Amino acid sequence: MPGLECAIVAGAANNQLASPSDADLLHERGILFAPDFVINGGGAMAFTLIYQGEDRVEELESRVSGIGPRLTEIFEEAARTGVTPWRATHAMAERVLARGPQSGRVSSFEDMRSPPPGQLS
Repeated sequence: MPGLECAIVAGAANNQLASPSDADLLHERGILFAPDFVINGGGAMAFTLIYQGEDRVEELESRVSGIGPRLTEIFEEAARTGVTPWRATHAMAERVLARGPQSGRVSSFEDMRSPPPGQLS
């Protein structure tokens, strides 16, 4: 990464970093890292909605429209706490997971089971 000359790393695919320590290196160099699994969340959202039987484009658009504000929250938390956006994202995810399914933001493991064969059409 020493030759990287940019202000932001915001990859169009997951796993932009070889290791979590790369987020620290980017941060030390003043390069903003937009966590890939946040900015690319639309695909997972679409799959989840389809799996749940939802086919309204408006529902997906509503959920995807939250990615930008969530990214802003991540950057603000990172700045406020003095950590990288990668670390702030993981801290936020851990808080959501700790609240559990009753928060309405996380499915139970039962909900995440594989569907019977032939039901992914």
